[in-house]
Amino acid sequence: MSKTKQVAILGLGIFGSTLAETLEDYGVEVLAVDIDPACVERIADNVTRAVVADVTDKDQLLELGVADFDTAVVAISKHFEESVLCTMILKEAGIKNVIVKAR
Repeated sequence: MSKTKQVAILGLGIFGSTLAETLEDYGVEVLAVDIDPACVERIADNVTRAVVADVTDKDQLLELGVADFDTAVVAISKHFEESVLCTMILKEAGIKNVIVKAR
């Protein structure tokens, strides 16, 4: 019996939202995270779990259980510093595959 794939999508702009919904359509369990409640609300019914959180806050990310995911996608392109900080937190948490969108 194979384990269900799980992907954390951090940043729910156009790219992150589209990726999250597409992965969910393919049977992947998706944790979608953004600091903007409107973005989270927009996607909440289309993914496994949608949460409002600051992706640059290590404690918040760890409380969400991101360390249990094999793959995470950092889909933050407007704020380079936030993207780098989030990526560092994910790698330190031991996530094997961290994919980062760059603009």
